[in-house]
Amino acid sequence: KTINQWNPEQLLEQRGSDTVIWKTVTTGNFMGFDAWLSNNSGLLDISTNHGKMKVDLEKVGLHDNKLDLGGLDKMITIFRLPSKNLKREIKFSEEVKLNSRGDTPIWICATTEDGYQAWSSPIYLIK
Repeated sequence: KTINQWNPEQLLEQRGSDTVIWKTVTTGNFMGFDAWLSNNSGLLDISTNHGKMKVDLEKVGLHDNKLDLGGLDKMITIFRLPSKNLKREIKFSEEVKLNSRGDTPIWICATTEDGYQAWSSPIYLIK
């Protein structure tokens, strides 16, 4: 199942029982897919024109396995979703360094597991 495949002309398809082929271009967001496996053993072998990665499927957990693909935080991330939602709310705190002059704009973004994002308007902090 695709996630954030906003351009339907970009290739993303299953070929046979063990291969997914995709081509994507993003402009600051992310695109991907969920894969349901009948067997959790084996090797995930990813090969792109920017890098390669092999991951033992039995070791894929809730934490990210990342393949860095260069500047602008371009990467491929592999992780397993929990079998059921663990939480439906979040609390978060972060210290923000204020600019010495003027205001300090910050934005808050929440990303759901299916790739949708909700952004705040800028929040201006003033010293």
